[in-house]
Amino acid sequence: MTGGIGTLLGSVAGTIPALLLVTATGMARTAVVPWLQLAALLVAVPLTGAVLAWLFTRAKLPVSRREVGT
Repeated sequence: MTGGIGTLLGSVAGTIPALLLVTATGMARTAVVPWLQLAALLVAVPLTGAVLAWLFTRAKLPVSRREVGT
């Protein structure tokens, strides 16, 4: 969930200034936005993070027991 939100916010934070720069410089007719690659990043980055976390996190944590009275 956090990876998806971070990816979405990062994509927006990079896309908006780029679009503003393109329109301010008059290059709006020649600019090509790679929407497919941006959408792929929105899926691939959080999915990769989730898979890596699943692979490298132990399923069961060790249980520690304390003695009575301590």
